[in-house]
Amino acid sequence: MAFIDDLLANMVLLLVVGIATAVFGFDLWYRTRRGESIDETISSYLNAAFPVGLVILIFALWGEFTWPLPGSYNIVFYDGLTFLGISVLTWWAAHRYSGKFLYAGVVSAVLGILTVYYGAVSYELGLSQEPIVLLALYVMYGLTGLFSLPLGIAIDAYRGSNGKREGMTWILAAFAFLAVIAVLAALVNMALVAPTVSAHLMHPP
Repeated sequence: MAFIDDLLANMVLLLVVGIATAVFGFDLWYRTRRGESIDETISSYLNAAFPVGLVILIFALWGEFTWPLPGSYNIVFYDGLTFLGISVLTWWAAHRYSGKFLYAGVVSAVLGILTVYYGAVSYELGLSQEPIVLLALYVMYGLTGLFSLPLGIAIDAYRGSNGKREGMTWILAAFAFLAVIAVLAALVNMALVAPTVSAHLMHPP
């Protein structure tokens, strides 16, 4: 079976996840600040993210198993995508089966730390023509995963507060910080997507 380089599609899906996560964080912050329910926001985001996460995981595993070239690029690129796909599906499962988001946050945080480490090692080994941009991409998406842990704790705490206003400051901060990190990740990704589109269309992989 021929190998097809779907890197461009993967990067676009990464961009979608980054933008959607930023909107999710800002929406949580806005509704929490007003003392409104966040259940609809959580449900809407995770139901929309589920098919994206599933496709990312399928693409990632496909790339892992079919990579035909020498070197470790399948590990560098597709391990991180596998981590992201697992994280998205874990959050969806926590919502679908009415579990605590704390545990989804733990999974995302561990995989986020690994993503940052992959980026640092890839930068050190020079496994890219744009090592700084690659490092920034891995760090931003890794931090998004890492700060999913306080996000999960904040969601659980707010949903269990029964409308009480005590302790809202750190919850608002968690939502806002995740949104900012996701925006930065999306911006770095946009810087990579633009030149990749023309390169892939001019020279189909």
